[in-house]
Amino acid sequence: MPPHGKKATVLPISIIFRFMQQKSKVSIWLYEDVVHRIEGRIIGFDEYMNLVIDEAVEKNLKTNSEVPIGRIMLKGDNITVIQDAEAAYINYDLDANLKEQFQYPPTFVLERKKTVVFYIIIKMSSGLYAGEDVGALVFDSGSYSFRAGYAGEESPSIDIPASVGVRNKIEETQDGTRETRETFIGDIDLCIPRSNTEIKGYMKDGMIEEWDLFEQVMDYIYNKCFRVEPSLHGVLFSEAPWITKDKREKLTELMFEKYNVPAFYTVKSPVLTCFAHGKASGLVVDSGASQTYASSVHDGYCLINSIVKSNLGGDTIVDQMKKYLDRCNVDIIPSYRIASKEEYKEGEKPLYKLKDTVEVTESFEEYHKKKIIEDVVAATLQLVDNIETEDLESTVPGEYDFSTGLHKEIKRERVTIPESLFNIKYLDMDEKIKETLMDIPTAVVACCSNSDVDLRNTLYSNVIVTGGNSLIDGFSERLNHGIAVKCPPTVKIRFNSGTTPMEKRFGAWIGGSIVASLGTFQQLWISKAEYEESGKIIVNKKCS
Repeated sequence: MPPHGKKATVLPISIIFRFMQQKSKVSIWLYEDVVHRIEGRIIGFDEYMNLVIDEAVEKNLKTNSEVPIGRIMLKGDNITVIQDAEAAYINYDLDANLKEQFQYPPTFVLERKKTVVFYIIIKMSSGLYAGEDVGALVFDSGSYSFRAGYAGEESPSIDIPASVGVRNKIEETQDGTRETRETFIGDIDLCIPRSNTEIKGYMKDGMIEEWDLFEQVMDYIYNKCFRVEPSLHGVLFSEAPWITKDKREKLTELMFEKYNVPAFYTVKSPVLTCFAHGKASGLVVDSGASQTYASSVHDGYCLINSIVKSNLGGDTIVDQMKKYLDRCNVDIIPSYRIASKEEYKEGEKPLYKLKDTVEVTESFEEYHKKKIIEDVVAATLQLVDNIETEDLESTVPGEYDFSTGLHKEIKRERVTIPESLFNIKYLDMDEKIKETLMDIPTAVVACCSNSDVDLRNTLYSNVIVTGGNSLIDGFSERLNHGIAVKCPPTVKIRFNSGTTPMEKRFGAWIGGSIVASLGTFQQLWISKAEYEESGKIIVNKKCS
């Protein structure tokens, strides 16, 4: 079912002609107090260029009743019956504010409290699928969060943690006892302390690892967030550029077999990030929670052999901040354990009291402690172009108020901690481990070196930064400096990073939203008919 209140745009004439050539079927959703749907078949235009739909049937989804309409015409925001043996007249005027008339025998009138909005879904009888105006869904799953929304929108409407609360329960049955699993998904459910609840992730190395948990998340998004019927919405997924064939095929099989989607497609994340910035080619630097990678994109294709990954990411920064706070003897206590507090400063006696709560698991406690540290990182850290020339002791301190009431100032470390992404020597860890790590500027230069020599100038002049770490103040400027000192002086480096936090963090999703709503993309969808004919391996043929 389309989203409530989602307003349809006018179908371009070129798209409509393509529908006609395929003898397409059409579903028109009408939203009022009661949801109705008109189904029919596009047959052409009348003399006034109104779209004509034949064999139309009006369905009341609340009562499951059906009324044959016959032939209708569609123009702009009006739907009017022009031929029908049983229903002489029906008119949906979206400009009317109060009422709509249904003059079927017997005649009745429904009072409307608001303007009716209709939404069009087209299904190709030949196996093609048109998602330009049909509310295709775009999914972008990362190791930190899962983003989802409708194609054509500026930002994802759903952004939930890529972690799931899992609690196993023993239930008594007539045949004895059985173990069941209860899951908790989304920020709100994960904030509530519960006994015997473990916090688990379902992503590993940018790919889905725990498929059972992933299915629970998809069920949650479809049923609780979008509240839509999966079979009515095509789906575009972003994917890691190094994804394996078996992972792609399993996702394809899941979407068609379990969710019965009408169409499906996957696109490499770096390609989508380029599209989000209006580029077909570029050097994408994606710095996320678990890692940072650099990838070359040329004419809309991800150059797999160019990819260079670094294990430095947001989790590295969080770990460094945790070690610093431990050295400062700062108590990291989740807010759900605080009964009362008063503000105090370092060196003073704590003024907070704890409350009695249910006993939670270690993973639940650590999850919420990590959330606090992530908030400290987001509120205080910044980067400078050249840390060697900065007087760190005179740095303006970053301030943070902890859930315990502690007011803390962070000076030198607000610069040195994020600097560890660009200079390994600032990492607080074992030297042997540090030797195995690669800083981000080195990864970017190595990625460009792995690309064809004729592409390098183009890549350096189109460096695109995305991911959660790009939100750190001064990230792009620091990366620019780090690349410049490793390249010949003749190389011109130009950055194309988003101007808003949303553009920086959701680059891949925004690119997917753009791609899935383009008319030129519609023939690329993997339709249900194509899947049934070729099986799950078709994703490796159609999605490069």
